Amino acid sequence: MQTPSTATSSDLLIHLGVYTESRLAVDPRTEALAPLLRAKVEALQTSSAARVAARQELTRLEARADAAERKLDLATKGFADGLFQDVGRGREHPRYRALFPAGVLPYTQPRRLDQVAATEKLLRLCDANATDPVVIARRPEIEATLTTLVEALKPVTEALLALEKARTVEYQARATFVATYASTYHQAIVALGVKAEAEEAFLRFRSEKAATYDATDPDVAPNPA
Repeated sequence: MQTPSTATSSDLLIHLGVYTESRLAVDPRTEALAPLLRAKVEALQTSSAARVAARQELTRLEARADAAERKLDLATKGFADGLFQDVGRGREHPRYRALFPAGVLPYTQPRRLDQVAATEKLLRLCDANATDPVVIARRPEIEATLTTLVEALKPVTEALLALEKARTVEYQARATFVATYASTYHQAIVALGVKAEAEEAFLRFRSEKAATYDATDPDVAPNPA
């Protein structure tokens, strides 16, 4: 059978490790091999849980940043609409074109960093037209919502780095587990003296019942009747 690799999911590797470690532990001839494999399983469990936690934290922070971005979108659109109404619904009016020469769309970018840059440009245009009554009324809201978005984006960047680090640690734990799993298999063969007997404890090395056990699914019973 195909042996596990670093491409194998952490959940499946943990399943394989728990099963094999438990089988080795109950046989006096192989019980000495169990603790090392158990340690690698525990390390993989820890790193996998850390990666899941990092992903969840990033999701929470991205949701907050998206909410801040939505508020900025609404504030910018409200600014443009207010100015549009104030100049008599004329998009070609000099006052409107001074702030929204291409309409409101360029200020509502899909990428958050582009949104920040576009809004900073809008604020500079506001400063150049500081006496406009609509600018006087609307600029504070634009600046405030932009500040909120910028502050919301800072922890997102940090969370992205934390997730990447967690993924690296988990990958290293998978690599260590896979190497230990393979070496333990060979040590079990030596300890038991019979390859077929050793294979019984290693689901991914077993040659018997391979057709009835799907080793890619940890919810399938390892020893079907």
